[in-house]
Amino acid sequence: MASTFPGSAQQVQPADFQQFDFILAMDPDNLAALTRLHKQLGGTRPRLFLQDPPAAVPDPYYGGEDGFETVFQLISQGSLRLLDEVRPNTRSQ
Repeated sequence: MASTFPGSAQQVQPADFQQFDFILAMDPDNLAALTRLHKQLGGTRPRLFLQDPPAAVPDPYYGGEDGFETVFQLISQGSLRLLDEVRPNTRSQ
């Protein structure tokens, strides 16, 4: 089933644990909240977006002048790793 998103952030819904293959948290606090929901609902097990090594994605507003660039780089690298996992027969450049 294809999903459409309105282009803005949305809260995780209980059905998401059954509908999606990945439930990704950006930091340990959100991971803990998602894990509590998972224990109640079952389905897809949540995990940190940055796993290798495990790390939180910091809030870019508190990172000084380079905050957004740092977060962009982390998200870019994490996205490539996720693509490598999802499509194991391809390699990110």
